[in-house]
Amino acid sequence: MPTADKVALAVELERAVLAADPRITGVESCDYADSRGEAAIATTTGIRRASRETGCELVAYSLAADGDDTQSGFGFSLARSFGELDVAVAARDAADRAVRMLGATKPPSGRLTIVLDPWVTAQLVGIVAGTLGAEEVIKGRSLFAGRVGEQVASPLVTLVEDPTDARSWGATPVDDEGLATRPVPLVGGGVLGGFVHSTWTARRMG
Repeated sequence: MPTADKVALAVELERAVLAADPRITGVESCDYADSRGEAAIATTTGIRRASRETGCELVAYSLAADGDDTQSGFGFSLARSFGELDVAVAARDAADRAVRMLGATKPPSGRLTIVLDPWVTAQLVGIVAGTLGAEEVIKGRSLFAGRVGEQVASPLVTLVEDPTDARSWGATPVDDEGLATRPVPLVGGGVLGGFVHSTWTARRMG
């Protein structure tokens, strides 16, 4: 994309954030980035794979104020192509995440039902997913060690490592060891099905 188009999109995002709510007092930054990559793999075991991928992102960091109370927020849009970026979503999230914290106070401790922001949910799932790596199991750093086949979560929970899904930012037909990727079920119906392996951990764990 021409540089001028990228600049214009970032400026449009800044204007949208500032117009989203009267309590938005400023925008720390509006960032645009894109990438394009191509890879080819040929191995002595017969693998012949090639892949091409693109990606772009639009990010805004906002400031909101109400009297002496100042809060910050962020919003973003990720896409495979420039035309798929959504300024409205990035601007709305940047404003909302700043404004909704104005006047916030620390609540008393208690056992409560909570509703998590999707971004927070993704971070929590990422932490759990990190403990489903076989190397973490071997090194004694996973709470799931020795629990394959056990109910480890709600029956509503299913977790699959799927590098073949083009919607994933890390999607690739070949992994870092030069092996073809495939979906790997980790948790199905709350039951632990296995771990993510490298060739070394797979040999080590049989």
